[in-house]
This record gives sequence, structure tokens and C-alpha cells, in this order.
Amino acid sequence: MSTGKPWTESEIATLKQARADGKSAREIAALLPGRSRNATLGMVHRLRLPQRAIRAARTTYRPPKVARAARPAAPKPASVPKQKSLVLSWKSGPAKPKPNVKIDPTSPAAIAAAELLGRAQEAERRCEYLRARGVNLSW
Repeated sequence: MSTGKPWTESEIATLKQARADGKSAREIAALLPGRSRNATLGMVHRLRLPQRAIRAARTTYRPPKVARAARPAAPKPASVPKQKSLVLSWKSGPAKPKPNVKIDPTSPAAIAAAELLGRAQEAERRCEYLRARGVNLSW
């Protein structure tokens, strides 16, 4: 907050009187040389002065509300049959080839699958070897 020149008693009295007369902040600032509109508004708020008399008079009277005629309801759109949602089921594990599809054994995918299968079979053989010797392999 800036520390401008302090307000004198005469300036505060002028401010209160002008505010009671319903003058705007711009008009009050014109009455007080060296004071801006924002300075007068700030002092009005700090002094907790009521709203301008003209403005208060405007807000107290409100014309009665005129009841509007009821609008007709909007026509409902033609019903559209709901589409069935597509449900995908994911199965764990590798996809199994269809029986009537022949896989080329020299393709990179077939070679990788055979390699993985061989590793799995080798791991299973090692586990059987250790179980035969009484090693507990439960995780």
C-alpha cells in the first residue's frame, strides 16, 4: 500500500458530506485537490461509508417482475435405437494360431516363438530337477 499524504480532518469532512449528497468518486476527487478517484474510493471503504444516496435509492426500488407466458415444450426428437456396444475380451497368454493356417517355420516370428518355447521347456526341466532333490521353488 502506498503511503501518500495523510488525509486532513477537513478533507474527510468534505468527503463525508459529498458522499452523503450522492456525488460520485470522480466528483469528490475534483473537490479535493491532489486526491484521485481511487484515493477517494479507498477512503470511503476504510471509513465504511454507505453507498451513494442515488445508487442506494436505485437499488431499493425494483419494478415488479412480469410473469412470462409458459413456452410450449420442445418436441422430442425421434427415438433412435441404441447401438450395442462392442465388448472386447482380452485373453491372457499368446494368441493361438488357427488350425487351418500354416506358419512358415523359417519366418522370424516362428523362429522367435520356437526359441521362447525352447527356453520355457528348458526352465521346466530345471525346475523338475530341483524339485526331485527337495528344493522348495514356491515364491
